Amino acid sequence: VSPFISRIIHEFFSGFLNAGQLDTSYTDQQVDGWLANLYYLLEVDPCLRNVDHRYVIVYPHQYSNVVSVTNAQYRFLEYLIARFLNNRVDLTSSLFIE
Repeated sequence: VSPFISRIIHEFFSGFLNAGQLDTSYTDQQVDGWLANLYYLLEVDPCLRNVDHRYVIVYPHQYSNVVSVTNAQYRFLEYLIARFLNNRVDLTSSLFIE
Protein backbone atom coordinates (compact mmCIF):
# COMPACT_ATOMS: atom_id res chain seq x y z
CA VAL A 1 0.00 0.00 0.00
CA SER A 2 1.22 3.46 -0.85
CA PRO A 3 1.03 5.44 2.41
CA PHE A 4 1.12 8.70 0.45
CA ILE A 5 -1.84 7.91 -1.82
CA SER A 6 -3.75 6.15 0.96
CA ARG A 7 -3.46 9.21 3.20
CA ILE A 8 -4.69 11.51 0.44
CA ILE A 9 -7.69 9.24 -0.17
CA HIS A 10 -8.48 9.35 3.55
CA GLU A 11 -8.14 13.13 3.51
CA PHE A 12 -10.67 13.25 0.66
CA PHE A 13 -13.14 11.42 2.91
CA SER A 14 -12.64 14.20 5.48
CA GLY A 15 -13.36 16.95 2.97
CA PHE A 16 -9.79 17.75 1.89
CA LEU A 17 -9.73 19.66 -1.42
CA ASN A 18 -13.48 19.26 -1.77
CA ALA A 19 -14.18 22.99 -2.22
CA GLY A 20 -13.62 22.97 -5.98
CA GLN A 21 -9.81 23.20 -6.04
CA LEU A 22 -9.57 20.09 -8.20
CA ASP A 23 -12.29 21.16 -10.63
CA THR A 24 -9.97 23.62 -12.38
CA SER A 25 -6.35 23.39 -13.44
CA TYR A 26 -3.74 23.64 -10.70
CA THR A 27 0.00 24.19 -10.67
CA ASP A 28 2.77 22.14 -9.12
CA GLN A 29 3.28 25.02 -6.67
CA GLN A 30 -0.36 24.88 -5.57
CA VAL A 31 -0.13 21.13 -5.08
CA ASP A 32 3.07 21.57 -3.07
CA GLY A 33 1.24 23.99 -0.80
CA TRP A 34 -1.72 21.66 -0.34
CA LEU A 35 0.40 18.58 0.36
CA ALA A 36 3.51 19.95 2.07
CA ASN A 37 2.63 18.30 5.39
CA LEU A 38 2.23 14.89 3.69
CA TYR A 39 5.51 14.73 1.78
CA TYR A 40 7.22 12.91 4.66
CA LEU A 41 5.21 9.83 3.61
CA LEU A 42 7.14 9.68 0.34
CA GLU A 43 10.25 8.71 2.32
CA VAL A 44 8.68 5.35 3.19
CA ASP A 45 6.53 4.77 0.14
CA PRO A 46 7.26 1.38 -1.48
CA CYS A 47 7.01 2.98 -4.93
CA LEU A 48 10.23 4.83 -4.19
CA ARG A 49 12.01 2.06 -2.31
CA ASN A 50 14.46 -0.38 -3.77
CA VAL A 51 12.00 -3.20 -4.51
CA ASP A 52 11.59 -5.28 -7.62
CA HIS A 53 8.34 -3.95 -9.08
CA ARG A 54 8.06 -6.98 -11.32
CA TYR A 55 7.04 -8.90 -8.20
CA VAL A 56 5.38 -6.24 -6.06
CA ILE A 57 1.99 -4.60 -6.53
CA VAL A 58 1.46 -1.33 -4.69
CA TYR A 59 -2.18 -0.60 -3.94
CA PRO A 60 -3.60 2.87 -3.32
CA HIS A 61 -5.35 1.91 -0.06
CA GLN A 62 -5.56 -0.93 2.43
CA TYR A 63 -9.21 -1.87 1.97
CA SER A 64 -10.34 -5.10 0.33
CA ASN A 65 -13.28 -3.30 -1.26
CA VAL A 66 -13.35 -0.73 -4.04
CA VAL A 67 -13.49 2.89 -2.84
CA SER A 68 -15.47 5.71 -4.44
CA VAL A 69 -13.90 9.03 -5.51
CA THR A 70 -15.00 11.84 -7.79
CA ASN A 71 -13.66 12.23 -11.31
CA ALA A 72 -11.59 15.25 -10.21
CA GLN A 73 -10.12 13.30 -7.27
CA TYR A 74 -9.27 10.36 -9.53
CA ARG A 75 -7.47 12.66 -11.99
CA PHE A 76 -5.60 14.30 -9.10
CA LEU A 77 -4.46 10.92 -7.78
CA GLU A 78 -3.25 9.95 -11.26
CA TYR A 79 -1.31 13.22 -11.44
CA LEU A 80 0.31 12.55 -8.04
CA ILE A 81 1.19 8.98 -8.98
CA ALA A 82 2.88 10.19 -12.17
CA ARG A 83 4.64 13.14 -10.51
CA PHE A 84 5.88 11.48 -7.33
CA LEU A 85 5.57 7.69 -7.56
CA ASN A 86 6.93 6.77 -10.99
CA ASN A 87 3.48 5.53 -12.11
CA ARG A 88 3.79 2.52 -9.82
CA VAL A 89 0.28 2.58 -8.34
CA ASP A 90 -2.64 1.30 -10.39
CA LEU A 91 -5.97 2.79 -9.35
CA THR A 92 -8.21 0.80 -11.67
CA SER A 93 -8.90 -2.19 -9.42
CA SER A 94 -9.17 -0.23 -6.18
CA LEU A 95 -11.17 2.91 -6.96
CA PHE A 96 -14.27 3.77 -8.91
CA ILE A 97 -15.52 7.14 -10.04
CA GLU A 98 -18.86 8.10 -8.55
